[in-house]
Amino acid sequence: MRNLYEEAWRELEKSNKVSTLSEKTWGLILDEEENTGKKFDMGKPLWNTLPIKEVEQIVNVLTMGAKKYGLDNWKIVPNAKDRYENAMMRHYSAWKQGELIDEESGESHLAHLACNALFLMWMENEAKKNVVLEYPLIRTEMKVCKICGNKRCPRANDLRYACNDSNEPHQIAIPVEIAYRDMLNRHNLEYSETNVRTEEHQKEEKEFKEKYGWK
Repeated sequence: MRNLYEEAWRELEKSNKVSTLSEKTWGLILDEEENTGKKFDMGKPLWNTLPIKEVEQIVNVLTMGAKKYGLDNWKIVPNAKDRYENAMMRHYSAWKQGELIDEESGESHLAHLACNALFLMWMENEAKKNVVLEYPLIRTEMKVCKICGNKRCPRANDLRYACNDSNEPHQIAIPVEIAYRDMLNRHNLEYSETNVRTEEHQKEEKEFKEKYGWK
């Protein structure tokens, strides 16, 4: 880079246009150019464009849901896609009719809408991970879930996921730990209502551990 500047200086000298820019000043420009750090990040996501205050409202909705239903409970809700799509549209309808704040949460209807949209995005991405090619180019031994025997069960390809006992396409993959935690949260909720820890709870917890080889 310095060579380019020096060449430009010589051209200026030849044209007698150096009076407005002293050699000392030009040297400072060269020093500044060489001492300036470089970071090649063109074309990368600009996270500083994210409106943090509005994102915080979405996080508030997520926090409220975690306190009410349990952490990550939204990942294992039955018929989740339809239900979250309906919830998203209910919040949109309320906002469209002029109701800005959700009465129950005290948060913006748009924050709830965005939260449900994020859930749907997550489910869409998870479904893409678990698409099984019907006719792969190179066919090897077919993987099946060792528990249910289904090839489309998320556990067939990754033992980190719980068995869904299903061969339906585009299943949602739920980590075993989250499935177990959700079961305990459900038991604790039922226990808080009845103050009775039933044998069914103990049996279900025992069967879960045996199912995944936990001690």
